[in-house]
Amino acid sequence: MTNQPPGAVSPAKEPVRVFEGVVKQVNSGDSITIREEVYNGYPKEKQITLNNIIAPKLGRRAANNDPTSKGTDDEPFSWEAREFLRKKLVGKKVFFKTAGQVSGGGKTTRYYGDIFYPTLENNIVNELVENGLVTVKNVKSNNPTSDIQTLVDLQNKAKAAKVGKWDPNAKNTAKKNNSIDDVEAFLKKNSKKRIKAVVESVIDGSTIKLLLLPEGNMITLYLSGIKCPPESVEFGDEAKFFVEVRLLQKDVEVTLEGVLSNNKTPSFFGTIHHPAGEIAVELVKQGFATCQNRSMKYLEGSADKLRAAERQAKEKKLRKWQSYTHTGPEIAEKEIVGTVIEIVREEALLLKTSHNDKPKKIFLSNIKPARLGIEAPRGEPLGDDQPPAPRAPRTLAKHFYEIPWAYEAREFLRTRCIGKKVNASVDYIQPKSDKFEEKICATVTINGINLAEELVKEGLATVMNNPRDDQMSQCFDDLKKAEEIAKQSHKGLYSKSSPPKQRITDCSSAAVSKIIFVIIN
Repeated sequence: MTNQPPGAVSPAKEPVRVFEGVVKQVNSGDSITIREEVYNGYPKEKQITLNNIIAPKLGRRAANNDPTSKGTDDEPFSWEAREFLRKKLVGKKVFFKTAGQVSGGGKTTRYYGDIFYPTLENNIVNELVENGLVTVKNVKSNNPTSDIQTLVDLQNKAKAAKVGKWDPNAKNTAKKNNSIDDVEAFLKKNSKKRIKAVVESVIDGSTIKLLLLPEGNMITLYLSGIKCPPESVEFGDEAKFFVEVRLLQKDVEVTLEGVLSNNKTPSFFGTIHHPAGEIAVELVKQGFATCQNRSMKYLEGSADKLRAAERQAKEKKLRKWQSYTHTGPEIAEKEIVGTVIEIVREEALLLKTSHNDKPKKIFLSNIKPARLGIEAPRGEPLGDDQPPAPRAPRTLAKHFYEIPWAYEAREFLRTRCIGKKVNASVDYIQPKSDKFEEKICATVTINGINLAEELVKEGLATVMNNPRDDQMSQCFDDLKKAEEIAKQSHKGLYSKSSPPKQRITDCSSAAVSKIIFVIIN
């Protein structure tokens, strides 16, 4: 009985609200993260635990920062349930209803409810049950709701048809908690191969967690050749979201190119391949990332693309480059053609040009010659727990041929280009300082051959590690690769044997002049 007057109408029950959003990530067979479709800045997220079902549990991966921690394997059909939802929903617009909030903190608000795709008439839970991928929760009621009864009926049909987890002969594709014990061996085995993978999470724009298929190895991948800021730094959250929208939980292929040394977890440098393009190039092009010389050496075909993308972002002053201005002297003459008349030193040539009587001194861009001193070796260890004795002071070489490999470097250049015409493409001009003259630094080629690259490849010079952006050779990446070749081949400066000693008599010295005078007379 109610106290309502005759003819009064009972208040209508508040309708259940229907929300819309885009599926960001499938966490498991019964948990999905949905983000706003329209947003300002970084979109808000909700984690939905699906009503009335229980999915098999995915394995727990070992802690990233604790190599002693142990993970667990997937339960049977947990992978199939997750993959069913991932392939169907990630990146798609869905409808969802919430029936309550899940207790507990966290960055993402958690609810339990229902998700509908592609229309409001199609509850995704029904499909999971119908395919035998989840279990319907037991309902303690003699009069279950129509929704619950529908799920029970679908589960009974799946059991009768021996579908999914109800098939006693079904192949178990659960992923093992496979760890990579020897990253160097793993890289050697898979070098230059394209490995199928799923992007599991995005740490920042250039650091990504990947699940390698089919073995299920979890790795951290640092995109070769670039570096994005962390979330806490300006443009860091934008860079992360840029990658998430395009790659999170998408099928990709990855090429492993290098190993991050001294890291506790399996961490590699590599390139992600996707039909829509290379994410590393896009990050640089949009001003989210900068080129990183340290890992650029691993790239085989994309280095030029990354450098070009960075130049484009600088010109447009995008994001990280919004305050960029070119520094250093303007280059009046970009291309110089001349005849080599002198090898000034191991990285400098003197050119005689046809239109200028005064010769031009040209320095090879980003090249470091052999050391200007002779360094004594370290002393023997003083004891089991004590370091070796310090090096003796470096003695300054009186003549260039006393410097290890300096004579060979000059001879290398002399025999190849003295008296010959070369092309010098000016990369930058190093301003004059109190100690140094102004330097014209260029990429010098003879018959299309880069002299600096050949010099480095023979182990007769080294390459500057981190030159300024406005003081970089146009062929910097080729120079670094040439340096790696010299190291692996143990040539020149990287030789395991002692450098050759040049036995040269300085006939200009007073003592030698007297001897020569006596012999002649």
